[in-house]
Amino acid sequence: MKLGERRLFGLFGDPVGHSLSPYLQNEAFRLLGINGVYLSFAVKPEELGAAVAAVRCLKMGGVNITIPHKERIVPYLDRLAGDALLTGSVNTVVPEDGQLVGYSTDGEGFLLSLRHQGEMEPAGKKAVLLGVGGAARAVAFRLVQEGVAALYLVGRNPEKTAGLQAALRERTGFAAVGLSFADPDLAAVAAEADLVINATPLGMYPVTGDHPPLPAHGLPPRLSRSRSGLPSAGNGLLARSAAARLAYPGGVGDAGLPGDSGLPLVDRADPAF
Repeated sequence: MKLGERRLFGLFGDPVGHSLSPYLQNEAFRLLGINGVYLSFAVKPEELGAAVAAVRCLKMGGVNITIPHKERIVPYLDRLAGDALLTGSVNTVVPEDGQLVGYSTDGEGFLLSLRHQGEMEPAGKKAVLLGVGGAARAVAFRLVQEGVAALYLVGRNPEKTAGLQAALRERTGFAAVGLSFADPDLAAVAAEADLVINATPLGMYPVTGDHPPLPAHGLPPRLSRSRSGLPSAGNGLLARSAAARLAYPGGVGDAGLPGDSGLPLVDRADPAF
């Protein structure tokens, strides 16, 4: 393959300096013999339209979308497909027949991680989802599709929480319960849950000591963390779980950075492209 034929792929978000996606994707390209290069691009909300136009102009092979653009990017695309049609959240943009098509692999990636590393099926479980952003939307819809018994949505913005509740109800008929981080019932609800999912940016590498404001005594035996950022062994929420003498399985949420679990780098990547 000629160097001039190499295709450009990328990640759009703000911030992106911490992201391991270029390492993951470029290693995958090398292993699969794909003549491409994957770079991260810091794109502010007011620059998103121009960034999407650049995807068209530069004939890029595709881009991944991360915080804070997973919902904002939808109006700039030609159409949605797959899970993105249901969730209204996009983490992957692919050029197809002259159009830019938005997909979401967050829900699928989360479910694969939950099954592979957490050894858990969500069907019949009681889940608490921390966060109501783009990644949380994808995870919420996937949990409902997989038959979760109860779902509590915990957000800082009451309007966004109510919006996700309404979307779930209108598109699936499922009635999720909305809570705030200040809700006095949150600790009790989380303590009785089978699964707590951190879909907030808090705890993402490199600031792994941060965590959502969930009381330590409100942590159940099993924890999970969504694909909104690669987890770290230093994740504050998980550290507080250990301090509270609550057991959690090795794998989902406490796997650490690539290299510490014996898994190849590409095993941690979403099925994005």
